[in-house]
Amino acid sequence: PVTGLRKGPKESYLPTLQALPGRVEFTYLPPNAQEVLLLPVTRPEGMSGDDGDGQYYAVVLGGDTAKSFAPRDIAWCKEIASWIGDLV
Repeated sequence: PVTGLRKGPKESYLPTLQALPGRVEFTYLPPNAQEVLLLPVTRPEGMSGDDGDGQYYAVVLGGDTAKSFAPRDIAWCKEIASWIGDLV
């Protein structure tokens, strides 16, 4: 579960992670991560948005090259996040 994630179906793409002062928030990423893509896991209609504890889930993807996620890659990752939402 991810806490502090904003509600909604919008992804967050940080293409130049090294330039951000908030990099310390991503301590679980490898030190050479240059970018990060955060995708909220959405659940099917009729299911609660959280797991009962007020926590939401997200797919967090890191890359070792800055600005390497193309729009097609982001769309593909959104589909994977949706598929995961069907499972949780």
